[in-house]
Amino acid sequence: MKTALILFTNLILFQFIAQVDYYDYVNYKGDTIRLEVIQEPTICDCNDIDWRNKEQKKICNLTYDYDFMSEEEQQAYDKQLYICKYPSICDCANADQKDKGLLKACNRLYNYKHISSEQLKKNLEELKKCPKKKDSNFSICDCINVDDYRLKKKCNDTFFNDSLISEADRKKNLAQLKKCVEKQSYELEVTTCDCALYGDTDKEYKAICDEKLNEKKKNKRELTQYLYDLKICKESAILDEYLERKKISASDYKYTVCRCNEDDVSKEVIEKCNQIWVFDEMNKTEQKAFSNTVSKCKK
Repeated sequence: MKTALILFTNLILFQFIAQVDYYDYVNYKGDTIRLEVIQEPTICDCNDIDWRNKEQKKICNLTYDYDFMSEEEQQAYDKQLYICKYPSICDCANADQKDKGLLKACNRLYNYKHISSEQLKKNLEELKKCPKKKDSNFSICDCINVDDYRLKKKCNDTFFNDSLISEADRKKNLAQLKKCVEKQSYELEVTTCDCALYGDTDKEYKAICDEKLNEKKKNKRELTQYLYDLKICKESAILDEYLERKKISASDYKYTVCRCNEDDVSKEVIEKCNQIWVFDEMNKTEQKAFSNTVSKCKK
């Protein structure tokens, strides 16, 4: 298992890099329109899909297969879908910032630029009445193995910020955090890519990943998507290792395999791509990962 030192280091690292995927829609004029694809969409994200975004539709259909839901799940889905379509001002006040679909609906309904000053005043009064999100279950143990920037900042402000917390309390908090690690009294956040990279070598990750796999087996489509995502993660890691071995500068990471295989790229981009992605310099594993990635770029 990763050492406690790494866990504590993760706690104070506030750099958050989000990988964004896109689907290229080509219209009748031959123009390419790049549409964002959310890999883990919310119900509201799926309710707000651009009709041209075929890749997003595919992911949403796999993620929210109504026919495979239990009656209880369908009721919960219908309830959330209603909120997506008709959010109250309190739904918007407590919206998760990652839920882009809900945020768009909130912006359409409550954007101050599109309403009268009188309505704005009413909205502000209603906003004051909104109950705050309950946070009673939040503890210092929740601050281990955290990737989300906002939660990291919340952890730091709540338990370690020297301008908000006394030195004595910080020492107590640190001691409590060590106990969380020793007792493993925290929920390890394991992504699909974590399972792809560590699921075969780390016992704790393997137990969680095996449980995740068994859960996916209940839904054939989810299982298919999960296995596909595992493969993508492994291939991405292989290509990352190739780039590290070639000592590619950070500025050149934008020349991805898919960008280099786009139509009508400039001569300058082609020259740069040819310098970075040299098929003959790759080992067999890297060549296979590269070829598979190229084939997926065109889909």
